[in-house]
Formats: sequence, structure tokens, C-alpha cells
Amino acid sequence: MDDYKNLPINNFGRKIRSDFGNKTLSGLIFGNFGSYNIGDEAILSGELEELERNNIRNIKVIARYPEEIYRLYRLPGIRMFDIFSVLSALYISDFVIFGGGGLFCKNNAGIKGIIFQLYGLMLIFVSKLSRKKLYIIGLGFYENAPKIITVLGFFVLKLADELAVRDFYTYHFLRSKNIKSGLYKDNSFLMSLPPLKSVSYPGKKINIGVALKRPESQKEIIQLDSEIGEFIKNHKEAYFWFYTLDNHPQYSTDNNFIKSIVNKYLYNSKSFHFIPNTWTPQQVFSSFKQMDFFIAMRLHSMIFCYRLNIPFYAITYDRKCATFLDSIGHTSHSIHDTTAREIEKDMQPAIKKDNYYYGKKQKADNFAFL
Repeated sequence: MDDYKNLPINNFGRKIRSDFGNKTLSGLIFGNFGSYNIGDEAILSGELEELERNNIRNIKVIARYPEEIYRLYRLPGIRMFDIFSVLSALYISDFVIFGGGGLFCKNNAGIKGIIFQLYGLMLIFVSKLSRKKLYIIGLGFYENAPKIITVLGFFVLKLADELAVRDFYTYHFLRSKNIKSGLYKDNSFLMSLPPLKSVSYPGKKINIGVALKRPESQKEIIQLDSEIGEFIKNHKEAYFWFYTLDNHPQYSTDNNFIKSIVNKYLYNSKSFHFIPNTWTPQQVFSSFKQMDFFIAMRLHSMIFCYRLNIPFYAITYDRKCATFLDSIGHTSHSIHDTTAREIEKDMQPAIKKDNYYYGKKQKADNFAFL
């Protein structure tokens, strides 16, 4: 049963505009932005579009890599540990937006992850101490977050002028702690998806998108590599589109893992294409429209498959993925029960081979926004 479809989209810009009237506004945004995670950038892109629709344009974004914010949005980014610049921006801002995204979840980044989460909590506290309007929107908060984060989080979330969450799990988890919130779709639903330019194909091949997350253990890496590889070998007639949705430069990323699979199973093939890491969130997720089937492991690959009604095989790795899939009534698979045969089972009802052409190869460079 799909409970998610009935959730509204959070047009929070109207609330901000209502709170301040026709005043020219300045705002500050914090989240996991400017971190080379294209799913989180889709959230920020949607939020910026919503603010633009309400004539709120003077925005600064606190980011790990502010140059990435400028590249994607032509907006000034502030390096998160440049405390003087952050406090200066806070001082001149009328409001602060915290989120969205799963900012309070299982920490896989060691001490850096804990510091990032504590930083976010401190920013909430300082924002209210500075008497700024605080909008916490599109938040994901999960029980598997570090204990110190959950304890402090329950306290500081109550300081928000507006608190909105992105999934049923977070809503009920906070409610069990007597914290009231609004429940909406993920803020990436605010992002527009521009139409693809028409392209000319010599014939139609099956287009299969693949967005994987690098597993944590070597055993899981071997398992996933083997089964995805077997699936690829069984579908030489298909065209594969590989998406590296997390390309953070400071740790092993999706990019390295996916390239190892391609080098092993498609090294002498021309039937695949890497989506460029330079693409904007709109370009990346608009390209999903071209897919006939998707192997989705990253949360926002699942979200946009759902949004665009693309059949997909879902591999879960965390609470946030599982709760989304449960809310849309979609089957979830762990790495351990993922096999080429199981992927095939999910694909076959969605793909009718009679509708596809298997002769002349489709050219990757036909698929472009140029």
C-alpha cells in the first residue's frame, strides 16, 4: 500500500513569506550540502526553487565545500568551519533553514560524522539564541543515530519555529518523544525536472540505470559485485547508465566501486555510459526519464524512480531507505539476498522484449542536454 503518495509537498516558502510579509529577506541554509552528494543537492535545489518562487533570493549556504555550491547554483557558499563568516552571515540573516535530509542517522564517518552532527545541533541553538526565525524542514531523524545526538536532538528540535519531517519513521519517532512535527514528502520533490531534448535513436534498446552504494564490508562488496556482474552478463542487449550519486573526495565512494564493476564486466563493451559528476541535480535526475528499469541502492535514486514511475529493484542499506520503501509499499532487498535472478524477477514484468530493438547499437552521446 502506498501511503507516501498522500503526503503533501512542503511549500515552506509561503510560510516564510507569510511570517515576514513583503520585506526583502536574507536567509542562511545548513544541511549536507556542497558535499558531492547529488541526492542531497536535489534537496537544496528544490529548496532554492521554492524560495525563488516566493521572491526570496538573498541566500547563503553553509557547506563543506563552498566552491561546489557556487558551481551548482551560483550562490555564495560559506565554509562550515569558518566560524567568523558563519556568525557574520547569521547576524545579517532574517531566518535560518536547517535541512532537509537525514542529518541525524547512523554515523559511518567516524569522528568527522559526529562533529558534523554536533555542529548542526549547535547551529540550531545559536540561531535561536540570536533570535532568528528557525525553519527545520525535510528532516530525517533515526534511532540509529549516535546516542549523544539523539539526546541533544530531542532538546534542540523543540526550539524550531517550524518543524517538518520527511518520512513516517521520523514523524512517529519524534512523536514518541512528545515532539510535534509536520509530515511531508522529501524536499527533493520541490525540484523541477526539465524536459530532455528530443534525441534520435537508430532503435530502442533497454535502458537500465544503476546507482549503487559502496558496501561497508569486503564480504558485501564481493557479493554485490558478483551478482550485479552476473546480471550485466545476462543482458548484453541492454544499455547501462551508471550513476555515482556520492562522489565525496575524502573517502571511498560509489565511483570507485562502480568503476571496478564496469572494468570487470564491461571492459570491452560500448553499451554503457557514466553520468558525468559535473551534471546538476536537475540534469542527473531528469535523465532518469530515459530509463526502462533501475537498480537503486541510493535513497534518492529510489525517490526519483518512484516520482517518475520507473520500475526499480531496491537494495537497502539503512533505516532511511527501508522506511521510504515501506511507505510506498515497495519490496526491499538487502545486499545478502540480492542475486541476479532476483533482479531479473523484478525486471521482467516491467520489460516486454518485443518492444525493444537489439540490432544497431544506441550511441551514448545521443543522450545529452547539449
